[in-house]
Amino acid sequence: MFKRFREHGVIERVGRTSDGANTYRTDAGAYEVAREIRQDRDTLPCGHGGMRNLRGDDYTCGNPDCDARYDRETVADAVFA
Repeated sequence: MFKRFREHGVIERVGRTSDGANTYRTDAGAYEVAREIRQDRDTLPCGHGGMRNLRGDDYTCGNPDCDARYDRETVADAVFA
């Protein structure tokens, strides 16, 4: 996906940090579309949107201050509904 974004001008490499990491700029129009999608997206029952896949079928909230855990069905209902 990242490669496609670069190929289509959604993101552009603009430099490097002193430790060798690339820095990027996002196309302003693409950024606004992504923000709109994110605002309309359902979140997890805990109110956060990020998640991490644990070993097995469980997921945990991606917010480091949240201890919520969910099964695959709950995450699918929240993300894909």
